[in-house]
Amino acid sequence: NNNLDGILVSGLGFSDTVNQVDWHKAGLPYILESNTTISSGQILNIKPGVVIKFKGGGRIYIDGTLRAEGTEDEKIIFTSLTQTWAGAWDFISFSASSVNSILDNVIVRYGGWYNVFQGGENAKSGAIKADGVALALKNSLIENNLFAGLHLINSTSTIENTTFKDHTAKYG
Repeated sequence: NNNLDGILVSGLGFSDTVNQVDWHKAGLPYILESNTTISSGQILNIKPGVVIKFKGGGRIYIDGTLRAEGTEDEKIIFTSLTQTWAGAWDFISFSASSVNSILDNVIVRYGGWYNVFQGGENAKSGAIKADGVALALKNSLIENNLFAGLHLINSTSTIENTTFKDHTAKYG
């Protein structure tokens, strides 16, 4: 009887003594309430069949490790809480300090970010952003995102058996 119909996540549960957290399929989606960071030395393991929904403008910053490893039958889904359009949430960003991160058998939809600042300068990010890091992206579907599904900056990422489709270059 709550208005979210999911597991509200306000923090990932890391502490001075807990540096690894596992999310298991729970029958309800995990709902990220705000921007979240996986710091250097921390590991978030997302197990097959987990659904992660972002409230508007949601972001995950990965300075540590994100292992989202689904299966062919139980994909891991990153999507919007309610809206079904490109840019409903922002992005998953892997920094240069991120190590051994993998996205395997995932679906990423309705993310991406684009903003025009005063003076005409643009800021943008694909739904997945890898900046100065080698990310492994395999067996996945990246669709219906704003700007781009995947945004690589000085990255030596490995992309295998992944479909990209129906992205929007920018608003309008």
